[in-house]
Amino acid sequence: MKKTFFFFLLSMLFGISSGYSQGYNVVNGFLVLNNGDTLRGSLKERANLGNTVSIQTNGAAGFSDFTIDQVRAISYENGSYFKPMPSEGRFLLCLVEGPMDLYKFQDYYFVQKKGEAPVKLDKVSAKEAASNKGREDQRFRALLKYLMSDCPKVQQQAENVEFGDYALIRLIEKYNACKDPAFKSTSHRKSLKLTVHKGIRGGVAFHHSRLNDQNNSLASGGRTVDLSAQTTFSAGIWLNLAFRNQLSFQPELLFIRKKGSFSGKISGIYDLSYDVDQTWLQLPLCVYYTFPLGKTRPFLSAGLPFGWAMKSEGSKNFIGNINPIPLKNWEYGIRGSAGLEFKMTPKRSFYLEYLYESTYVGFKIYGPAGHVKNFTHHVSARVSF
Repeated sequence: MKKTFFFFLLSMLFGISSGYSQGYNVVNGFLVLNNGDTLRGSLKERANLGNTVSIQTNGAAGFSDFTIDQVRAISYENGSYFKPMPSEGRFLLCLVEGPMDLYKFQDYYFVQKKGEAPVKLDKVSAKEAASNKGREDQRFRALLKYLMSDCPKVQQQAENVEFGDYALIRLIEKYNACKDPAFKSTSHRKSLKLTVHKGIRGGVAFHHSRLNDQNNSLASGGRTVDLSAQTTFSAGIWLNLAFRNQLSFQPELLFIRKKGSFSGKISGIYDLSYDVDQTWLQLPLCVYYTFPLGKTRPFLSAGLPFGWAMKSEGSKNFIGNINPIPLKNWEYGIRGSAGLEFKMTPKRSFYLEYLYESTYVGFKIYGPAGHVKNFTHHVSARVSF
């Protein structure tokens, strides 16, 4: 069973890697066109957009393309904001807007004052830096000092600014506040806030248990038996805390029943049987990774399930003598899953998920030694709202 589970995960990964070769993710957002119209929907998100952006507007069947001469701005829900840069023939990531704008492309930047041409801020390679003894830092700083000459206090800070997103963002924000205190400079940074989804789960559970009876003082003890497999159900509620809709943490409250029995003979003569019946309220704590490929998105998860017994009964029947098996009232184990998310709206999705779970339940210390291992395969559906 475990081999089947891992084979399933590998198959999912191969399918994902094939889909991921598209080179883009799909993220909710909007376009502002040059004529003032705003188009909202799903945008293809690339690290570098080029000169074309694709959007599937709400209610549309497919994607439509718009070029830099048609679009004024592109905004993604994760905080990324792009504007056209005609001199470069492409859209550039805009980090700050105001009297002076700051753009980024790959490993260099552009600054542009209103009504003026953009100025490139570059930094030479590490090899060149060694030969030039670090003078490359002074080049981009000198450009900034020249451009900020109308704000002496900020100009002075440009002498020591680092070549990085946050240092340059802070410097440009200060310049914009100095240049026009009445104008509120706008910074566009990727959002770090969590996205919260909640929903319900329900499905079928294929379960079997392995009982280890370590009571070697009796002829009937000292054995491990596989209890009969059972088909039961599971249902519960869940809460998903997602970082940029990819990596997420998901706790759940899950109701599940696990039971099984064994009947056989010792030495072909003596009858022996076991019965176990358990009803659990579980708290699985799992980490999910969702591959952002579009409206149909594969995902994988791994985590730890903990359970508290609402009912946990066991018995052993040896040649007509029935004795209880005192099972503990809690279980723990490991869990993994793979599945598909079908995104219907920004807040509502439908999920199909396969889960494999292995948990351990010990016997209470005042009874005979032993334990029960539970192995469960879930096939379930989830809905978020």
